[in-house]
Amino acid sequence: MASSDAASALAFCRRAVARLARVDVDPDAAAANAPAPEDDAPIERAEDGLVVDYVVPEDERLLPVRRSHLRAAGLHADALHDLALANLATLAKARAEVHHYGRIHAVLLGADLEASVLLCAPFWDEWHAALAPGGFVAAIPGRDVLAFGDAASAGALRELDDLCTRMAPAVEEPLSDHVWRRVEGRWLPLQ
Repeated sequence: MASSDAASALAFCRRAVARLARVDVDPDAAAANAPAPEDDAPIERAEDGLVVDYVVPEDERLLPVRRSHLRAAGLHADALHDLALANLATLAKARAEVHHYGRIHAVLLGADLEASVLLCAPFWDEWHAALAPGGFVAAIPGRDVLAFGDAASAGALRELDDLCTRMAPAVEEPLSDHVWRRVEGRWLPLQ
């Protein structure tokens, strides 16, 4: 492979942003649907039922990072994950807006990346920790919707659950009809 191809692939991968692709709460189903390693499928990573993929924002669209990009760039999937999370944090720090509605807050970011902010630890642990002294709960009915509240507030839990119910039929790219709770740096579905 030409060094310019490798450099181009590496530059592409370095612009990747982690995106919440879908929710698979059944790990057996997620494993069964995983592409074979030789496929040139988009790169995905599953943790705690949240499936992350990686995209590069370009000209009002999101281009998926594929296995061929990683091979050409000489990158390991873990390195891509770390880069993409850092890029998401940079994007969220610069562009995410938090708006208060009743007992909950909505996050606006654009490019259908709102729900992906769930993956951005500094957003929760540093920048907005004061908004939920009892811990965070969140709703991610679609890729372009993220709302959160204080886990200690019954009203916030009710509003987030209502949001999931109301939005479910209208969401273009559905993610989850559950409320999620942040526990020790991880997001878990609230039962």
